[in-house]
Amino acid sequence: ALHEAILEPEKFAITNYQAVSRKPFFRCIEAVKQSKECLYLLEGSREQEVYWTDFYTKVACKSKLDIYKKGMVIDIKTTRAR
Repeated sequence: ALHEAILEPEKFAITNYQAVSRKPFFRCIEAVKQSKECLYLLEGSREQEVYWTDFYTKVACKSKLDIYKKGMVIDIKTTRAR
């Protein structure tokens, strides 16, 4: 849910996510929006697909990068404590 809310806010609808704890979730989104560093990193190309052939195995590979910006790959991850 957080991944979609940050990377694709136009598609995001909280009603699609019943298991989301709403208060911490929206606090996290607000923290990202208020961080100059986060906003800078979010300016890159989003959901960019990359294709290559592995040098050793010759297997065709594909990856979808959350954000790509000037040689950097930014991957949005979440975690929780129990």
